[in-house]
Amino acid sequence: MIFFRKILFCSIIVFWGCSPYQKEELHGAEEFILDSYSIKKDRIADLDPVPLTSDFFIPAQEMISEGDVLSISLLHPKRKDLEAIVEQFNHKEGFVVRNGAIALPHFPLVEVRGCSLQEAQKKIEQTCQKELEEIEIVVSYRKKKPRLVQLIGLSGISQIPLEVNASLFDVLSMAKIAPEANLLKSYVMREGQKLPIDLYRLIYEGDMRYNIIMKEGDKIYLAPPSAASLVVLGEVRMPRVLPMPQGSLSLKEALAQAGGILPSGESSIYVIRGEWKNPKIYKLDWQRILLVKGDSQLLIPGDVIYVGPKPLTEWNRFINQLLPSAAGVEMMRHGIENVGVFVK
Repeated sequence: MIFFRKILFCSIIVFWGCSPYQKEELHGAEEFILDSYSIKKDRIADLDPVPLTSDFFIPAQEMISEGDVLSISLLHPKRKDLEAIVEQFNHKEGFVVRNGAIALPHFPLVEVRGCSLQEAQKKIEQTCQKELEEIEIVVSYRKKKPRLVQLIGLSGISQIPLEVNASLFDVLSMAKIAPEANLLKSYVMREGQKLPIDLYRLIYEGDMRYNIIMKEGDKIYLAPPSAASLVVLGEVRMPRVLPMPQGSLSLKEALAQAGGILPSGESSIYVIRGEWKNPKIYKLDWQRILLVKGDSQLLIPGDVIYVGPKPLTEWNRFINQLLPSAAGVEMMRHGIENVGVFVK
């Protein structure tokens, strides 16, 4: 416990500084409302990224992969012996794609990895006809190696076998996503690149602009609730860390989720935002808040709402009040990475 307190104290020194907060730097309800409109505008811009190109939605033709097992039939008007040998291979184990190629008895290796069945059939036939004319080849799958999509984070399973032309929505419907997963901070990776996809809109709003065709090797990261959160402290019934799955939350909703304001706290409500060494602090009145629409009083990840019985005049004193609280410890564990950096 002593070690943890030392770590906590050092973190406070680094992140929050120690200079008192000047009362004249407080901002009022008017500026808070104006900043809320800016948040709403910026969020809409963030959630409408550059549209995905049509390539992401074109059904893909199934290609032969390493480890696939093919069934190959060889037909020739005279060489029934070759037909029988190839058929024996089919009955035993089929033709396994190894190092990208298949080996027919008495014929050279044929590279088939990355080919469709039709392309592979043509390549094998052309290779065999160089050795023996009038050969015909028929190729089909005997066993297809599973193509997998990986899931990381708050999912009940770690990978999902991918059907041909399965969409992102299809995969997510099988992913057993934890109810508390923060879909706003979740994402899809392809070939090391994060795709501009809003999983929240896809799942909860049915926005099919993001319903891409999945590929083998795609990765889906499902973020924890703490990936975007804020803290409510002070004269409320349940001081706590609140997840923000949609990226913003109204001040009314945050206070309601914290159990409401105690009678002793109605006179002074503060929203602390930005870098802890030089935060932007709004001083708000509860009666004024009740009259304002929810989307005119938006909060962002990293905000701290402090409801106190007395005005917040000294920053050091506020920090000292924050430290002993369970919410303060929880914010140190999960919230510092989400501290808001909104600048008007």
